[in-house]
Amino acid sequence: MSTDAQPIPFLDALRRIEELTKRIRQGGLAHFDTLETDMAEVREIRSALTQRIAGVRRARG
Repeated sequence: MSTDAQPIPFLDALRRIEELTKRIRQGGLAHFDTLETDMAEVREIRSALTQRIAGVRRARG
């Protein structure tokens, strides 16, 4: 995941969420250790995107 100083491009972030979601579905509970890590990354990316969208909305008034 990127740092705040260098955020992941929006479309790349969406692609990463899709990739992780696919991996989670394929692995299921059999891969619980990676499932937890993948879900945490999805939450982190979604949070960053939500904050960026809110910032754009605020800037537009």
